[in-house]
Amino acid sequence: VEIERDGKWVKVADTVPAPSAVGPNVLDAKITAVEAKWPAESFRKIRFADLKMAALAEIELYEK
Repeated sequence: VEIERDGKWVKVADTVPAPSAVGPNVLDAKITAVEAKWPAESFRKIRFADLKMAALAEIELYEK
C-alpha cells in the first residue's frame, strides 16, 4: 500500500491475507481477501502496487 506524500509515492504497509475471509460465508474459493494496516495519516491518493491478482473488486478504508 502506498500513499502520495509531498508528490512522491511512499510505502506505508504490506498486504496480508485477511483472516476474516476464511469461513463458511466465502462463496468462491478463488476469492482472496487481503488487508493492510498503517498509522493514521491524511492523504488524498492511495494505491495498491504489486498485488498478485487479476482483478480488484472492493476497497474499504476505516479510520480508527
